[in-house]
Amino acid sequence: IYTGLLSASENPEELSGVICHELAHIELYHVTKKVTKEIGLSVVFSIAPGNVGADKIKQLAKVLSSSSFDRKLEKEADIKAIDYLAKANIDPVCLVRFFNKMSKIENDPASRYLSWINTHPDAKIRAKYVADQCKNKVFTSEQLTTVETWNTMRKRIDD
Repeated sequence: IYTGLLSASENPEELSGVICHELAHIELYHVTKKVTKEIGLSVVFSIAPGNVGADKIKQLAKVLSSSSFDRKLEKEADIKAIDYLAKANIDPVCLVRFFNKMSKIENDPASRYLSWINTHPDAKIRAKYVADQCKNKVFTSEQLTTVETWNTMRKRIDD
């Protein structure tokens, strides 16, 4: 959690959505899975015949394979975060609002053309599949803090 994330979150529910997403990565052992895959690829390419450009090939394969792998893990963490939020009586639609906001930031030309290599799925796509998943959730929503308390905290961060 860093000040940029706090500033990007309009309310504590949005922040909670991102925290739940990160906790899902931990519970689902995503870091372990990613490291295991990358080590495996490195071993395969290191024993490949002919070392001409082998390092460059290894790096490229690592980036291309881990990007799609990462996007799958991101989606899995997003969906798990919905469960966490619903269990905590936080409206999971807060994650949809956060992703919609992030999609506006992503719309600069540089990020659009490089999205295929980005480790995270497009925020607009994430907002849609999270919204679809939220339709099936039953929860009781509770306000985490007052608007005044939230705004006071954000003001202190921005100062």
